[in-house]
Amino acid sequence: MDTEKIIAKIVKEIKAFFKKNKADKAIIGISGGVDSAVTCKLCILALGKENVIGILMPEIGLTKQENINDAREFCEKEEIKYLLQPINKMLIGYQFNVPINKLAYMNLKARIRANILYSYANTFSEASHAFVALVVGTGNKTESMMGYGTKYGDLACDLFVIGDLFKKEVYEIATNLNISENIIKKIPTAELYEGQTDEKEMGITYKNLDKQLMSGKLSKKIKERVLANEHKRKYPYVIKVH
Repeated sequence: MDTEKIIAKIVKEIKAFFKKNKADKAIIGISGGVDSAVTCKLCILALGKENVIGILMPEIGLTKQENINDAREFCEKEEIKYLLQPINKMLIGYQFNVPINKLAYMNLKARIRANILYSYANTFSEASHAFVALVVGTGNKTESMMGYGTKYGDLACDLFVIGDLFKKEVYEIATNLNISENIIKKIPTAELYEGQTDEKEMGITYKNLDKQLMSGKLSKKIKERVLANEHKRKYPYVIKVH
């Protein structure tokens, strides 16, 4: 992969998308992981550091301090404005009549974060529409094909910057963009519960998964999962009456 050409194309597309939508500012959730760092850096190259705002949304007590530190250090190094917005109080605020299960609780966290991002996007958009802020998603193609994401949670955004890049390619671009080794080398995790990792949840390493997805030669298990999660990659089905 020619990373220089890919970077140039993505930057060009970001500029075009924001211009078309008459938008100026990008709101991005910064987790301390490689996907959000690469996404943010590409937006900085396209829009300028003054037009990119990072939102750090840890769950205090669960999110590792090193991830909070890496996210903060990334924003400071790139000289972008950032806000620390823990989700704990919002989680406590949800009272259900029937106790929700583990999966629902995990997805709730992702959806709370999406609400935060869009609330800040609205806040940083001027009423006069002189400035419009959009939410930029941080999901990659490997996750998308596997359906590894939450509807109206981390899949909720106005633009996916690295959505056509496999995880392997994200790492290659991260190296080219001089993303911190602390971020590049860490084990990918959404940190929705203690000890969670992407690869453990999917039951396969990113290396082996990318190899299958990029070649098109999928094992039965992976093929079934890709097909089962097709609904996550589409606009909600509309029943036609006209």
